[in-house]
Amino acid sequence: MSTHGFGKQLVALGCGPKTVALAVKRHVLRQMGFSLPRLIVIEKQEVGAHWKGDDGFTDGRQLLGTSPEKDLGFPYQTDLGSPEFNEKVAAAMLGFSWSSFLIQTGRMAQWVDQGQKAPPHSLWQAYLSWAFSRVKESVDFRLGTVTSLSLRGSFWQVKYESDEGTSQIRADGVFLSGVGDSHLEGRECSSRVHTDRSYWSRQNREQLKEQLKGSMSRVAVIGAGESAGTVVADLLSRYPGVHVDWICEAGLVHSRGESPFENRMYTDPENSGWHELSLAQKREFIERTDRGVVSPAVLAQISSFGRVNVVRGRAGCIRTGAENVTISLETNGGKRELVTESVVVASGRNLKRFVWRLFDEQTKHQFLNSCKEDSYPPFEHMIGRDLSVSGLEAKLYLPGLASLNQGPGFANLSCLGSLSDRVCLPEVLHRSETKSLVTRKFASRHKAGSRASHLRQVPLSHSNAGV
Repeated sequence: MSTHGFGKQLVALGCGPKTVALAVKRHVLRQMGFSLPRLIVIEKQEVGAHWKGDDGFTDGRQLLGTSPEKDLGFPYQTDLGSPEFNEKVAAAMLGFSWSSFLIQTGRMAQWVDQGQKAPPHSLWQAYLSWAFSRVKESVDFRLGTVTSLSLRGSFWQVKYESDEGTSQIRADGVFLSGVGDSHLEGRECSSRVHTDRSYWSRQNREQLKEQLKGSMSRVAVIGAGESAGTVVADLLSRYPGVHVDWICEAGLVHSRGESPFENRMYTDPENSGWHELSLAQKREFIERTDRGVVSPAVLAQISSFGRVNVVRGRAGCIRTGAENVTISLETNGGKRELVTESVVVASGRNLKRFVWRLFDEQTKHQFLNSCKEDSYPPFEHMIGRDLSVSGLEAKLYLPGLASLNQGPGFANLSCLGSLSDRVCLPEVLHRSETKSLVTRKFASRHKAGSRASHLRQVPLSHSNAGV
């Protein structure tokens, strides 16, 4: 086993949009003379692999649900220092914008002439790859799979597997940007039971094509959000004879709210009153605009086919047979069963469980003892302004769980530029050579915001960290 550790290091797990945005912002700050910790990215396949169409999650043809102008630098409201410095950072980030990508790759005219429509996922991946290629010299990029995270007081021990074997990195911080585990993760899927990831694989599409030859073929899709809606739309368009039973717990499919007022809360939560909302109001807002809702564009596509039946019930046990699948449903009226030829489980992902699965036993015990919890720590209530878990000396950045505490846009693609600002800000504030660039007013506001935050602290001291 090889071990790496050279000075201050931040390890990012996966190289999706959030990691690319962070890499670009750090590159820009380095170009301006900032000394920042080394960024190591550990990725299983390639930059933006989940968007390309070869790694599940999508076939690459699905359309991006967020405006592509909400790119790696959006909303270009950097607040890292003086107004003059912020303008320089924003101007430099424009060089990595969606528009710059289109111009440099000769796609701008076509995109404008076609009405600036949402790009397919594969083109979004090409944009991410293009941006990362321009900063890769300042990033230590490694192909591998992270297998464990161990908290050891002031640092994390990150273990990963690659073609070269098992390696370990001593990191001052860990940045997780993924979507988490499927609800079927770790359970064996059959040729008739798929997740919202396995559904998109070429092999499974061929199996489905064989299963759904008849004009009365039926497929069940479990889930009420965008992932489920996208699968339903694809099934209806790809297989002309298929009928879809769309299983939602409430028996209702809700359209995603996309008014300018809602969008602003995603773009700029700090100045839109997010912290003035109660916990219940925050949850209600997120449910109505992000989770368990489907975009109007996908719903319009589904409604144009008419071969879908919305089924009320909470899916339980799934039993597979030689030629069909039986799904147990629980409703207010009791239990019943639905028989179908195939099922796709697209009921969301669990980032908290994914993080917990990576922790070694010692780290799990530290968290549970500090939080007085029996299962998972309430990470979503513990995220500080810099998008890391509050109370840890060694940083653990979880933007995917920052919605409740910091704003709904940090968990998705709505404000990647602000996300990278939040992560980089502490480093900017603590670099003595940059103090002249940071206004005293902003530094004071940052400290006040940290004190006012209703975070749940995790006092993991050196004494109980097992150093």
